[in-house]
Amino acid sequence: MDCWRRGPYDSFGAGIYYNAISPDLKNSIKTLTGGVGDVKDEKGMEVFYDFAFIPAMRLIIPLPPASPKTRRRRTSSPRE
Repeated sequence: MDCWRRGPYDSFGAGIYYNAISPDLKNSIKTLTGGVGDVKDEKGMEVFYDFAFIPAMRLIIPLPPASPKTRRRRTSSPRE
């Protein structure tokens, strides 16, 4: 069995999204966190490939693109 051969039920796609957070929810989060929490609207894109082993059994692999917003943050000071 060739694992890289496209099956008859496999699919792929790409999409974009924009998630607008309501002003009421943003204000509630700021109130609940004492002004520390900050919620912002989100936008992005996703690419996926769907391996269908049989029509009723699928493995969907999302491939999110790298974003400057998802950089690793240092949580502690470097050791000396």
